[in-house]
Amino acid sequence: MTHHEDQVLPALLRKLDDAEFHHQLELTASVEHSSTMKMLHFINDLERRKSYLDLGYSSVFDYCVRKIRYSSSQAGRRIQAARCCRRYPEAWDYLRGREVCIMTLAMIEPIINDDNKDEVFQRVRGASRRAVERLMSEYRPAAALRDRIRYVQVPVPQPRDLNRALLDRHCKRSIPEAYRDHTPTTEKVFVQFLADEEFLQLFEETRDLMGGSAFESFVDVMKAALKEYRDRHSPTARHERRTKKRASGPDSHRWEWNSAQPAESRHIPTR
Repeated sequence: MTHHEDQVLPALLRKLDDAEFHHQLELTASVEHSSTMKMLHFINDLERRKSYLDLGYSSVFDYCVRKIRYSSSQAGRRIQAARCCRRYPEAWDYLRGREVCIMTLAMIEPIINDDNKDEVFQRVRGASRRAVERLMSEYRPAAALRDRIRYVQVPVPQPRDLNRALLDRHCKRSIPEAYRDHTPTTEKVFVQFLADEEFLQLFEETRDLMGGSAFESFVDVMKAALKEYRDRHSPTARHERRTKKRASGPDSHRWEWNSAQPAESRHIPTR
């Protein structure tokens, strides 16, 4: 798509009615899917020809990244998916029918073989990424993992504001050259532990109760859940709640009656 099309297309789309818009959207999605499958054929033939060597590229991956301008992850996924389809042509039908995607084929390519291909394809058709990852774990060697906590330095997220970025660039000139490329970091804690399916289900239920997308990371959910437990069960927190309740007055726990009733109506005779 050219720069001119980028400017014109939004205006053209706004002129379409809903029916035509969805028709064009589905047509474009179909063309995109077909083009992606065609690209996998090209990658397989490129690997067969090895003509990338004559062009000065060390591998198909190097060609896809430097010549085609794919990112490393895009190139890796497409190359592995193409190899999977080349080894097992039935994968083309699953991909064409959208029963699997490129990501799924790329994930199973290292583990699939002549002995397990029928079972693997059967289990990944229409499966989520988590289900595919679970399948892959069954074919990988058992890993001896343990709980782990260590301190690490991570890059500090940089502001996206353009004016701030320009200001930072201008100020960067005053920094000695030896320190200009130093990325600001901050200290974090890396925590690793093993869990089971019950933990995962509880985590997802808790995340949904907390607003779902409002809490995007494990840290947000776990920190909120731990704070909730601490505030409910900590002796210090219980003492603070009692102190606050006593400070609010002896009658703070009583029901408030309708102010329109006379004062003597609040008295309950002994009989």
